[in-house]
Amino acid sequence: MAITSAYLSSYLTGNESRINSSTSILAINRLEKLAFDNREISISAVKKANLDILKIFTFKFLEGEKENITNQPNQIILNSSSSKALFGSTSPMGKVIELNRMQKIIVGVFED
Repeated sequence: MAITSAYLSSYLTGNESRINSSTSILAINRLEKLAFDNREISISAVKKANLDILKIFTFKFLEGEKENITNQPNQIILNSSSSKALFGSTSPMGKVIELNRMQKIIVGVFED
């Protein structure tokens, strides 16, 4: 694994046969609000990435399957702590939450 700019990563993935996948990860270093119904939590470890992150890094899914996740912009995968804070022991799958007033559909929950 190597770290490089997004531009070089895209170029190498398309033009270098030894590179199978690349992903872009955007770390947001401020509090973000997740909301469902009348519950709201603030989280500080928000990461935005393209779908290829699931090819490169290993996530233990507690709900959902990575093979069923598509590259739609309105999908979100939660860590188990955020899921429990918003939904308790109820499954969050398919529910619509707000991330900073943008609607997102929960398609998976992974272990912290």
